[in-house]
Amino acid sequence: MALRRIPNSVRLGGTALAGVDVYTTEAIRPPTSAAAPPGPWVFPLAPNERPAVVRFGQSYEEGLQGNPGLSTPQPFNNERARNGTDRFEPTAPPDLVPLEPQANSEQLIIGYVNQLASMAPSPRDYVAHVRPEGGSSIVAHIPGSVNYGDNVQQIVDAQAVVAAGGGSLVYVAIAGNIGFSDETNNQSRATSAPAMPWATYVGHLRAILDGYRTEARGRTGQTIDFPMFVDQLGFWQLAPGPAIAATYAIEQLELGLTDPDFFCIGPSYPYAVGPDFVHLTAEAYRAKAEHDGAVTYLVIREGIDWQPLHARSAVASGNDVVLTFHVPAVAYGRHPVGQPYLVLDTAPAAWRATPAAAPEHGFRYVPGAGAARNIVSVTLGAELGTTAEVTVRLDGPAAVGAEIGIGDFGAQPSEADPPAGPACNLRDQFDVATVGGQPAWNFAATQRVAIT
Repeated sequence: MALRRIPNSVRLGGTALAGVDVYTTEAIRPPTSAAAPPGPWVFPLAPNERPAVVRFGQSYEEGLQGNPGLSTPQPFNNERARNGTDRFEPTAPPDLVPLEPQANSEQLIIGYVNQLASMAPSPRDYVAHVRPEGGSSIVAHIPGSVNYGDNVQQIVDAQAVVAAGGGSLVYVAIAGNIGFSDETNNQSRATSAPAMPWATYVGHLRAILDGYRTEARGRTGQTIDFPMFVDQLGFWQLAPGPAIAATYAIEQLELGLTDPDFFCIGPSYPYAVGPDFVHLTAEAYRAKAEHDGAVTYLVIREGIDWQPLHARSAVASGNDVVLTFHVPAVAYGRHPVGQPYLVLDTAPAAWRATPAAAPEHGFRYVPGAGAARNIVSVTLGAELGTTAEVTVRLDGPAAVGAEIGIGDFGAQPSEADPPAGPACNLRDQFDVATVGGQPAWNFAATQRVAIT
């Protein structure tokens, strides 16, 4: 897709529109080393147009074991196509029903869309579609699959209902959590299928995005494409042993930093998992969904070029490694005045997974072929523009070419013990009011950074 400037006198289809939800955007995404100016993804909406989103994925998307459903009743008139318990009903007439929990489960799509609606300066009722399938490969969601076809049928039905009332849908985002069954080197399972190569996986992501873009254009007549939002995968641990960060999680960050059609929202590790060590609690599903919704809103309505909290560099200085972090709360004008940029947060919360232990706080030294080092301390340092420094002190000299891992390693002694998967305590102070009232902080992205 060619990025383009959307003039403030143009709406979908090129018709002039008098000052309704219209913004001017920049056409070029900046290098990752620069502060992010406004991005290209702001959607002009006429009064009769309803924004719509699509989600897809595995049992995370169903909110499996996220009981009880918390985001009910529907406070913003958001709706979904009538589709039973997340399954398209081909015999049902086209209809829209309130976007509320099904099977008493806190689904990600509900908090996600509620947060989008809550941040709008004037009311906007969203339409949402989701077709999850637990345990599925991403191949089960690409164009030509049953799941994809069911989601497209929901688009057709929803557009028919909205058009009957004199309106039209405008698709503004696609998001999903998929890949647990495709990428297995983060699993400490006795047996598992071979991992799908990252290049193959991201090719499927692209096919999904391109497919839904084509469907949206053909079904609604919209002429502006939309981006895909991805979360870094969490850690699937069903047996004892170490869990090293998924290649996908690290690559998902790089995808979001380098491809203008994709945005990496941030890590999944901050959110509390339930007794099966796989799925989230209801509080965690809501917190994750509303955080994702807040990030999506800033991209599609305020035009920011989102990058999560991540290290841009790691520089050796004797026993110290000084990391420079991009701080989204500061970069995007959501930082509370007078507060430090970053926090090493060890406080438990109902929605939060077990914090990382001190003194490492979720950082680790990866020596490669060099000498192993222990982390002695992690301290917060200088605040410079939209960045902040963090110093990792070792018990010996840091080697150039070694790496610092961030939230990329954990261990689980036994299935009977509480999960102790990868985590990092570093976060910003992202000041966004959420529907559920929990904070929307950005925790450090899962990452490995080469030391220079």
